[in-house]
Amino acid sequence: MPYVNPLHEPKLSSSTGRRITLLDWVAFLLLVIGGLNLGLYAVFGIEEVGAAFGGNGLSSRLLHGLVGCSALYAMVRAVQAGRPQ
Repeated sequence: MPYVNPLHEPKLSSSTGRRITLLDWVAFLLLVIGGLNLGLYAVFGIEEVGAAFGGNGLSSRLLHGLVGCSALYAMVRAVQAGRPQ
């Protein structure tokens, strides 16, 4: 898969015809971070985000909140992609 620069001019996604925005890329990145964090916690009992940001501090809670918001955003985009234009 070729490298796609998220800061470059947005391209049309092939399946929906909608533009892929910087917000889409940020949401995707946060979902990957959240998914890897949950996977590490399930397999090894390690919460990397909490460890990296100092346990249950404000920054850790903020990052977890951003992961949740990006999941909501991804659900909205998925519903929009399923609608006919």
